[in-house]
Amino acid sequence: MTPTPDPESLRAFARAHRVTAEISPHYETHDHLRTQTGFDLALLALPLPRSTGDPNSEECERVHALLREVALAVVPDAWHHAERPFEAAFHYRAQTSWCPEIELVVEITPPARGVVDDTARREITGIRQRLHHMGVS
Repeated sequence: MTPTPDPESLRAFARAHRVTAEISPHYETHDHLRTQTGFDLALLALPLPRSTGDPNSEECERVHALLREVALAVVPDAWHHAERPFEAAFHYRAQTSWCPEIELVVEITPPARGVVDDTARREITGIRQRLHHMGVS
């Protein structure tokens, strides 16, 4: 088991890889009703220029693991989280001029599972602030 990186190391990682975040509502369908059960936190990082260009490289897996550490550092302890596994594929967005990115998506749900209320929405503001403090845009 590898030790958890310290906050300054995570900040340096976020700056070096120009990590960005997107938070969107997560919906599920229960009894034919669409219900917001949480949020999806997507973290995206640019590979370093020295990267091999292979999305299945050890470097890309390392970046994915560090994105997970960033997510765990900003999500409140009481919240539940489930990360999607490493995907050996680059993601492309217009916001980064179609540069390849490594993506981690974490589904986060408030302590009262299935209940997204004003308190949960305020916690999202705190997550955004912690991401910004960590150097994530």
